[in-house]
Amino acid sequence: MIKNGHDFLEWLHQIREEHAREREKMTDKEVVAQIQAEARTLLEEAGYTLKRAPSGLGNLIVKREDA
Repeated sequence: MIKNGHDFLEWLHQIREEHAREREKMTDKEVVAQIQAEARTLLEEAGYTLKRAPSGLGNLIVKREDA
């Protein structure tokens, strides 16, 4: 289970390693879309969601009830 930002980065690295061979055949946009989908699913399972940052640049990860 992911408990902090470090755990999340470790998870992203693990996904990258596990799917490296199949992603060699994909475009960069396809790889990014796949990682984003996997990350959103993981966040949802952990009770978090993405919320637009106040600056308008990027997103914040927040507890689902705070969104």
